Amino acid sequence: MDNKNNEKKEYLLTDEDLKEISGGTSSKTPGISCPICGKFIPTSIFDLLINDRIRCPYCLNVLVVHRNNSKNKG
Repeated sequence: MDNKNNEKKEYLLTDEDLKEISGGTSSKTPGISCPICGKFIPTSIFDLLINDRIRCPYCLNVLVVHRNNSKNKG
């Protein structure tokens, strides 16, 4: 997939995607699969906290990280 027109497509990361990114076991590389090309994008929770976008290094798709600024809703 080429991006000759520099089009930006946004995809939301769900809570399940964020849980998957968090890793689990220490031997597993944290990251997420690109919704366009399906390839693995290595990333960390730290990357998600400081960046509002993740770019797939294979197809250059941009994933937008939307953080909930929710406070204790009780």
